[in-house]
Amino acid sequence: MNFWNSGKFADVGRRSLSALILAPLVLAVILQGGIWFQITVGLLGVLMAREWVNLVHGGNDIQFAIHAAATLCAAFLPQTEGLDAASGAILILWIVSAVASVVQPGEGSIWSYFGVFYLSLPLLAVALLRVDAQYGTAAILWCVVLVWVADVFAYFAGRIIGGRKLAPRLSPKKTWAGLGGAVFGAIVWSLCFSFMNGFSYFPL
Repeated sequence: MNFWNSGKFADVGRRSLSALILAPLVLAVILQGGIWFQITVGLLGVLMAREWVNLVHGGNDIQFAIHAAATLCAAFLPQTEGLDAASGAILILWIVSAVASVVQPGEGSIWSYFGVFYLSLPLLAVALLRVDAQYGTAAILWCVVLVWVADVFAYFAGRIIGGRKLAPRLSPKKTWAGLGGAVFGAIVWSLCFSFMNGFSYFPL
């Protein structure tokens, strides 16, 4: 039996093709910056909002509109209106979302009050980081590639080693071996990245 076509690795081809198409585009957008970077961050934010609202709010359209608006504020407002305006808009949208969670039937889960901040604040940090002339681009490149490398190491460690499940109720396929692989991959990439930059990003 072909190794890559075995049950454990049947999806390697699809994953590899996706990476070959998407990775260069993502890297180009990060290096380009500007409006294309903002659009990409905003689009990712809207997709994240849809996923969160489907999980926590039962796909509620009003909550989706609120959460999507918060992610778009995080992506676009810091460079045009400033951090204070972006933060204020996100806070207002959080209040609206919280009120909607109280008054709408079927709402009220504790998680329903965290979504706006959970989605928008990381995007706000990325938007602010990208405009840092000294370290912004390098830091985002390090972070994005770290996620990719950790995912690859986790995939192969989990499929090859297998073993005890990490959180079977939340994600049945994740294993402790995969977690270890992800941590190892993240360390390897971080050391390589630092070496390529003469360890200049270590605050020593």
